[in-house]
Amino acid sequence: MSNTTPKHISKAAQAVFSLLVSGLKIGSARKLDNAKGSFMAVHVDRLTERTYAIAHNYTQNGDRITDPDMMFWVDAIGRAYPCHYQDARSYQVGLTIVDDRPTKIVPAYQYDQAKFASVWMANIKQQQRLKTGPRAMGVVMDSIVYARGGV
Repeated sequence: MSNTTPKHISKAAQAVFSLLVSGLKIGSARKLDNAKGSFMAVHVDRLTERTYAIAHNYTQNGDRITDPDMMFWVDAIGRAYPCHYQDARSYQVGLTIVDDRPTKIVPAYQYDQAKFASVWMANIKQQQRLKTGPRAMGVVMDSIVYARGGV
């Protein structure tokens, strides 16, 4: 990988991300919808040991549309780094992952994705009524965990 260092998400965003991915096994996914009818559900997939996808989806004319869908890579100490961003109009690869490790970075995309993801995680926290921090232990999320290809 080049000498450019990837940017991880903010500390506050990391707390939300960690809550969203907690307990997922490789190949499993979770749908979180604590605000039915008010906001889009959050879909979280564990792709590999260190990669996750988080998305908002809606259906338009029978097609599933991402708004957005992001992939994250997690380093050895648990920090999340945005890799890919996709919505109905664009697809950007900011950090290329091969064999569960980063191999190439496009700094402009990856840094923008880190900024966006930090704001997006704050929105997800508010919309899904998530609690983070030391007093959040034992918080029950209204979620469905399913095998890939499920709900």
